[in-house]
Amino acid sequence: MLLLVYEPSDCRPQSVEVDGPPADAMLRQAVGGEIEGIPGFNSISYQGVVRRCVAFCNDQGKEYGLPLNAWATALWHSALRRHGYERGLRREDGTVADRLVGNVVIVFEEEAYRSVTPLVPSPATIPTSEPLARETCQETDLIAETDREQTSE
Repeated sequence: MLLLVYEPSDCRPQSVEVDGPPADAMLRQAVGGEIEGIPGFNSISYQGVVRRCVAFCNDQGKEYGLPLNAWATALWHSALRRHGYERGLRREDGTVADRLVGNVVIVFEEEAYRSVTPLVPSPATIPTSEPLARETCQETDLIAETDREQTSE
């Protein structure tokens, strides 16, 4: 089975092969602490295919001051948009509502043994119909903005 580990300093994931579903201990080691499921991060475009997934981060990462993981934040934003949240991580005023810090681990859903509580989309939310490749390119603005917001705190 394949796990993807996105580190804050690289937009390319480390691929980790494991036998069977990953144990909590393995996930804790990958994120550097206790694990927390990332709500709404339930799909990822990987090798040209959108796949269902479960994503995890360090549950105390912000309190520990772990570095911004801008790429994983942009991937989360894209997952929310694919799930029907038109603004993704952006608030109504355009600011970024949340960010991911530290390592983020992706487990493809068919290989995961745990699930994360999904977000329930608002009936007023209209899914975007933009192509994925274009959407990913547009997220560089989100990455830059998230980086600026974190450094100003």
